[in-house]
Amino acid sequence: MKRLLSAITWPRRIRHPQSGSVFQADSLVLQLAHRKDIMIIGLISDTHDKAGPFLSAVNILKERKVDAIAHCGDFETKQCPEQLEHLDIPVYAVAGNTDARYVDDLIASARAAGVNMEREKNVIPLSNGLFLAMTHEHDRKMLGDLIADARYPYVCHGHTHRLRDEMIGNTRVICPGGLGSYTGSTPTIAILDTETDNLEIININ
Repeated sequence: MKRLLSAITWPRRIRHPQSGSVFQADSLVLQLAHRKDIMIIGLISDTHDKAGPFLSAVNILKERKVDAIAHCGDFETKQCPEQLEHLDIPVYAVAGNTDARYVDDLIASARAAGVNMEREKNVIPLSNGLFLAMTHEHDRKMLGDLIADARYPYVCHGHTHRLRDEMIGNTRVICPGGLGSYTGSTPTIAILDTETDNLEIININ
């Protein structure tokens, strides 16, 4: 997944798609992997070094022609992000609690493979001028702050390994479940269409 990453600043007035309110966005510097609009996003979380289900999930998202992939934390090893190097889809990721013990090495390896990975939170630019925010959820204050921020009509997280699709105020909060679940639950991912507001849950066998 070799691509040119460029820093872009967005100082402008934008309209929230759900509340309709207009506000002035402060300067937000983003690492953008592609210039095209991002509307359909594949959501993955809690891989926990399960390379088989992870590759199955990525192949499904590639076949479905998503515009971007969001991984909401807990890769657990470098193996999975390193396999994304030749994927021609922008991937955004955050670290999870099980990534903490080697987070610097993990982020370095992920970025070397072309993954836009951050330590605690990350954002994906949407076609309407707003952003999807993501975090792992083990930091509850971080999650709450993102939900309260009007720039983010969508906030995605992982950590719980449980599916979630909930409106909190004007923010849609989503957890796609877990790919490497230790609880015996079915591994799942999700596809979010931010243009139609449709969320599809997909079981990974």
